[in-house]
Amino acid sequence: MKPRFTLLAAALAAGSLSACAVARGAPADNPRLAQLYEQDQADRTGTTVLGPEVDRRDAERRREARALLDSSRVRTAADHYHAAMVFQHGSDSTDFRLAHELAKRGEEMGNDRARWLAAASLDRWLLSTGQPQRYGTQYLEQGGRTYLQPIDSTAVTDEERRRAGVETLDGIRARLARVNGTAEGSLAPPPARAEADEGPRVELVGTVADLARQVRYPEAARAAGITGRVRVQLTVQPDGTVGEIFVVDGLGHGVDEEVLRVMRAARFTNLTGEPHEIRMVIPVAP
Repeated sequence: MKPRFTLLAAALAAGSLSACAVARGAPADNPRLAQLYEQDQADRTGTTVLGPEVDRRDAERRREARALLDSSRVRTAADHYHAAMVFQHGSDSTDFRLAHELAKRGEEMGNDRARWLAAASLDRWLLSTGQPQRYGTQYLEQGGRTYLQPIDSTAVTDEERRRAGVETLDGIRARLARVNGTAEGSLAPPPARAEADEGPRVELVGTVADLARQVRYPEAARAAGITGRVRVQLTVQPDGTVGEIFVVDGLGHGVDEEVLRVMRAARFTNLTGEPHEIRMVIPVAP
C-alpha cells in the first residue's frame, strides 16, 4: 500500500490558501524564502562533499523557514517550492516528509519545478524510513561508479516519472552506462563480495559508548523523561570523516540534533577508498 500524505493543515492551509483570497490580489513571493533557497543552492554548487559548516547553515535555514511557515508567510507557489527545497536538505524523515508536502502544494498551485521536487522528496523520505524509492531520483557512489539507491521499479510507471520530470528507467540506465563507462547501465551496484581473512573495511575510531558519553542530554528531553536510541545513516568519506548524515529513527526534544552534532565529529577508518554508507545506533540517556 502506498503511504498517504496529509497537508499540514494548520501551517500550510492558513498560510497558503487564505492568502489567495486577499482583496488586493495574489500575494507576492516571500523574498526571504527566495534568499534561503538561493543560499541553499549556492552551498551545493561546484561540490559533491558537504561538510559540517554546510550542515550548520542548512539547520539555520530550516529553522528560519519553519518560523516563516508557522507565521503564515509561506503563501505562493514559489514560496512553497523554495521552502520545500530547504527541508529537502534536512537531517531526518520529518524534514523530508515536510519537503514533500510543501512541494506537492507548490505543484498544485502551479509551480512546474515543484513536480520534480515532490517526487525527489518522496524518494528521500521513503529511503530515510527504510523503504525503497519509487521514482529514481536518489543516487549513491560505490567503487567509483554511480548507481541508484534501492528502488521499487514497479511502484510508479514511466509515464508517471515523465509527468514528474524524472527520467524513465531505461533513460537512467543509459545515462549510468555513459557516466560509468560501461556497455550496459545497471541501476543497482553489484553485491558486495566477502573478503576472507580481512578485518572490517569501515570501522569507528573508538567505541559507540565513547560517542554516547559526548551527547549533552537536552533539558527538554530530561523534562519529558526521554530515553532510548537514535538511529542515523551516514556516509563515511575516504579520509574517515563524516559526510552526509541524517536521522532514520529519532527521539525528538533536541536529542536528534545533539546526536548529529556528536556524529559529525566522529572519525572512522575507511579502507574501501570510496564514500561508504553505514547505519549506527546511539543510545541516549540522562
